[in-house]
Amino acid sequence: MSLGIEKELDNLGRIVLPVKFRNQLGLKSEDKVLISLHNDTIFITPTQRYCALCGKHVTGKHDLRLCNACIQAVKKLT
Repeated sequence: MSLGIEKELDNLGRIVLPVKFRNQLGLKSEDKVLISLHNDTIFITPTQRYCALCGKHVTGKHDLRLCNACIQAVKKLT
């Protein structure tokens, strides 16, 4: 079981993700995350860091969410 860190919402409903969490997930300034709600639990998941096809880490700042290997494989199919 992982431990949490209690944070306070500001007047606009924002929180700051702890640096320990950001570092562990490899999140940098302006990275996008998916915020979802399931029952009474909020999930925050990095969105553009992993390939949508194979799950490998994606580098660069493009909107495709595909690693270079999967991009090349898709190009071969066309």
